Amino acid sequence: MSRVFTDQWAADVQARLSQGFTPQDREGRLPDYWEWIDTASSTFSGVLALGAVPVKGDDLDAGEFVAIRIAAGAVQEVRVITPSEARDSDYLLVGTYESWQKFLGGYDAARTVMYRHLQLHHGNLLTFFNRVYYWIQLLSLLHQVPSEVVVRETAAA
Repeated sequence: MSRVFTDQWAADVQARLSQGFTPQDREGRLPDYWEWIDTASSTFSGVLALGAVPVKGDDLDAGEFVAIRIAAGAVQEVRVITPSEARDSDYLLVGTYESWQKFLGGYDAARTVMYRHLQLHHGNLLTFFNRVYYWIQLLSLLHQVPSEVVVRETAAA
């Protein structure tokens, strides 16, 4: 059985995301960039759900999910959710277990979104991409949380 999101991982993610963007996270980028990120984040309240499925295009019922609840840019809660709850989120980004393994192993957050390793499955595309750099920065913080992605090996034919 494949596995990405656990209750412990969600708790660890919540602890990290609740700290917000630290001075170390902001290093190497212009202050104007971070002003934009701060504005984009402060004007969002809702739920970003992240999902993992065995194969691209699989039904959501075959996957697992975690929700990040945000209020005015502050992370309020991160928890494992059901496929039904994921469908009710404001935005749902879904990738395969292999995509999550690569991303959580350190692959660049911007490339992960822009090259569609994580795809917007649900939510308004325009409003999502109006904040895309905020989402990328938020996702990049996941690299700071230890994770172990278990990917089921397929049997050779």
